[in-house]
This record gives sequence, C-alpha cells and structure tokens, in this order.
Amino acid sequence: AVATFCEIVVMIVAPRWIFRVGRDQLLLVSAIAAALRWILLSFVAHPLLFVAAQGLHALSFGLFLPVLVSEVARLLPENMVQSSQGLLVSTVFGIGGGLGVWLAGLALQFGDAPATWLAMAVLALASALFVVPRRAVG
Repeated sequence: AVATFCEIVVMIVAPRWIFRVGRDQLLLVSAIAAALRWILLSFVAHPLLFVAAQGLHALSFGLFLPVLVSEVARLLPENMVQSSQGLLVSTVFGIGGGLGVWLAGLALQFGDAPATWLAMAVLALASALFVVPRRAVG
C-alpha cells in the first residue's frame, strides 16, 4: 500500500516534472531509484525500514510510466496516440509483468529473495544505459 500511495502522488505531479526536468532525466532518475530500492530491500532487516524503502517505487515506476506515456504522445500522430498508449500499457503490465514474475521465480529457485532483489537492481542499472546514450545523441 505504501508503494502504491507514493506512486499515485508522483503520477499526479509527473506532468509538471516532465515539462520542467525532461523525459530522459526522469527516466534516469527512475532507473536509479529502482536500483536503489532493490538494493535497500535486499539488505534491510527491520520491517519499518523495509516498508519505507517501498516509497522509492514512486520514483521508479511512478515516474517510468508517465514518462513513457508522454513520450508516445510526443512521437506519434494525434490519431494514433490513444491506441498506442493502450498498447504500451498492455505491454508494460501484461508482457512486462508476466516476464518479471517468471524471471523472479527462476531467480528464487537458485537463490533467496535478497539475491533476487540484487539481480533486479543490476537490471535497473542496466536500463539506465539505454537512457544515457540518448542524452548524448539528442
């Protein structure tokens, strides 16, 4: 519930942040926040700190989705935006969610939850590499 509440708050202010800060910078913040969240979750033992670390979900997924949706709106002709955003969200929640659960299950077979979260942190940091070259080029 903490992660979802924080996510909603960030999604409300995300359009202003996108305008002021920029999409690429927010995607970078999102990737770093996701990695930090997974790293904290893998090492935190106290339940209250564990719940507090969930607040980073706001800066990870809470920024990621609005930035992607706004990027689709920016890149595509107006008559394609709604169906394209629907496809994007279906992909993120459907394919992305299913693939994430499957990969997490595989990781848990070979390790424990902290090891799985550390693997997720590595993937989150790797995703930042897709943003950095865009900044250098564009």
